[in-house]
Amino acid sequence: MPSDSFFGFSMLIAGRPVPEYAHEGRVYVESSLTTPFSYNQQTEELVNGEKEVQTSPVTPYQVFVHLAPHCETSVIFIYVDGVRVTKLLLEKGQSK
Repeated sequence: MPSDSFFGFSMLIAGRPVPEYAHEGRVYVESSLTTPFSYNQQTEELVNGEKEVQTSPVTPYQVFVHLAPHCETSVIFIYVDGVRVTKLLLEKGQSK
């Protein structure tokens, strides 16, 4: 995954690195909607007074970020499918 002398970043599914693809200065990862580790999640909502139930596959993943020991405290934003999912505050040499 992307890294330089300031930080490192990795994404894992079931403890294994996910293949990455570089394009125009960015790095992307992809995963099939279903893997041996995926499960289905049901969502219910009312539409015009009637209950609608949808089932969607979910693939659990882990994201790790490491900040180099010589770096100042940094705020890291993590986006999934263009949506910010978390914000991390990392101190020198810290990983989350």
